[in-house]
Amino acid sequence: MTTADKQPISEYPTVEGRYFLSKYWSINLPVAFKRTIQGTCMVLSRPGLSFFLTQYGNDDQHTPQELVEKLLIHKTDEAQDFKAFDIGNTYVAQYFQKAILNEAQVYTFHYCIATEEAALYVTSIADTEDLSKYSKQICQTIQEPLTREK
Repeated sequence: MTTADKQPISEYPTVEGRYFLSKYWSINLPVAFKRTIQGTCMVLSRPGLSFFLTQYGNDDQHTPQELVEKLLIHKTDEAQDFKAFDIGNTYVAQYFQKAILNEAQVYTFHYCIATEEAALYVTSIADTEDLSKYSKQICQTIQEPLTREK
């Protein structure tokens, strides 16, 4: 357990609205989430829903599609509603998958977005299928920050 894991969740910073995850990505959070760091993941959580976000550089100069395909290692045959598509200069892949966590059924949504510079892999874990669908809506707000320097 890390020191952050021992800290009461109420002591974590609260984030909401347009939130800059890094110099490469921002997300629109329509409700308040608590933000922590666990290892290499940023974690945004609220009751019943957590997002685990990991950013990757593109040092090997892969295309956005190649970068996303390399990151889809957790996708299994049980993946549902898999979609992959281009949005301008970005490539996105997304899917739902059920899982067992601490002996309970959870609903996961996986979202990976990449440009030629970086990729962001997001896994949301929700207590209900409705919250998982809500997490998809939130993930689809991820974009390159308009104010970052190129």
